[in-house]
Amino acid sequence: MLGLAKGALDCASAYIRDREAFGQTIGSFQAMQHLEAQLAMLVSQVLKLWLFSYRVVLIFKTWTLSKKQRAPNQNQEQKT
Repeated sequence: MLGLAKGALDCASAYIRDREAFGQTIGSFQAMQHLEAQLAMLVSQVLKLWLFSYRVVLIFKTWTLSKKQRAPNQNQEQKT
């Protein structure tokens, strides 16, 4: 998902720089600049969401592994 969004941003930026209308590039129009900025913001939000979800999974995985390691020790304490 992230690579697709980044690729779309790169393609759109190149197109805006190259395409001409009314004798000037469409990247010089304020509306196009706003659209490009919005797309860049969406890509950065996707990246932040991906990093956040990766961290959550990593923390959960670490927590469950440590919980499994503590469980046998608690069972041995109860037997004695």
